[in-house]
Amino acid sequence: MYECPNCGSNLRFSIERQKLWCEACGTEKSPYEVVKDGDAEERKDYDVTIFTCPQCGGEIVSEDTEAAAFCSFCGGSTILDSRIRKERKPEFIIPFSKTKKDCAASFKKLTGRALFTPDVIKDTSNIESFRGIYIPYWNYESGIKDHVRADVRKTFSRYKGDFEYIDHYDFETNLDGSFDGVTYDASGSFSDKLSNAIAPFDTTKAMPFTPSFLSGFYADTSDVEGAVYEDDVKELVTEHCVDTLMKDRSLLSYTAERDKIEACIHPEIKKSILTMMPVWFMSIRHREEGQPDRVSYIAVNGQTGEAAGDLPIALGKYLTASAILAVVLFAAMFFTVSLGRVSSLIVSCVLLVISGIIYFIQESSINSWESGEDDKGMVASGMVDKTSGKDSKTDKTAGEPKA
Repeated sequence: MYECPNCGSNLRFSIERQKLWCEACGTEKSPYEVVKDGDAEERKDYDVTIFTCPQCGGEIVSEDTEAAAFCSFCGGSTILDSRIRKERKPEFIIPFSKTKKDCAASFKKLTGRALFTPDVIKDTSNIESFRGIYIPYWNYESGIKDHVRADVRKTFSRYKGDFEYIDHYDFETNLDGSFDGVTYDASGSFSDKLSNAIAPFDTTKAMPFTPSFLSGFYADTSDVEGAVYEDDVKELVTEHCVDTLMKDRSLLSYTAERDKIEACIHPEIKKSILTMMPVWFMSIRHREEGQPDRVSYIAVNGQTGEAAGDLPIALGKYLTASAILAVVLFAAMFFTVSLGRVSSLIVSCVLLVISGIIYFIQESSINSWESGEDDKGMVASGMVDKTSGKDSKTDKTAGEPKA
């Protein structure tokens, strides 16, 4: 808790004011003006209050002393057990600039496009369940200094197309540059797919970290090392360089083999900087008839307002819409195209089968998302056992996970 110097109440970070603000007396302070004992020291860690969910083992950080009656990761409603711990101190932080009101607009826009999402998720009363959480991210700085040499071709015909000629040329160029602002979340609790879906953040707006920015919000713990995503960063940089070269005016008239150019490019990671990013996060526990409980997650970028979530498909809605579409198409083809009853029925049945396949593909994608089997952060932090495909948060035999 950061005490107001005038009245002793709690100072919390105000998104509208971009300062610490006392609701009781209206005092405003810069986050860098108010410090706790030890905050001003040059330290690699800082003291935080850790709330551990007894249901799933997920951990969140709070600069406030009050307990929390929710768990953002499993959606469980519970008083979370707390303890004091030292955490690795981030170098930078991007403060929240989108309010919960802005978050509500992003939520409505996201669910408005999801026609077959269950009504329990689209209910606007869920907006109050959004919590502002700072998620730790690795912000990578990489560089490239390579010489690219590749064979390129130009094909042309002569004598009315009877003969085709291919001219080969050596293409050479030097690449020298740096790439900043490539980010991956440093939390095993936060889905990589969800993290990537709400990206990017404008890292040029990052400010030096001080714990007072967290006052009034929660934060996730960093438990994924920067080395986990280094290959992904190198791959992104390589793809960007190849795309840029392929669009270069000097290559537009030639055919080049992409893999040969890629083989010449070798990016290097200069450093990875731990940065706190703002995310509005919500978990919704729901269940369809005859199905087990399920938790869906929605995240909103607290800087840009970009929203994403693992929105499930309500089977009843989907089947009803598919059946209506099949009937409409059957009638349209029978009365206008004159295919005949049998042919129209066959086409309608084929469309129903295709709709079923699309449904199961979507469900498979969502299940893969929720299992975390392909999530590097969850696997690296021990949240998911990749060999068994089990979620360590719910598999108590796997031991208490890092959050």
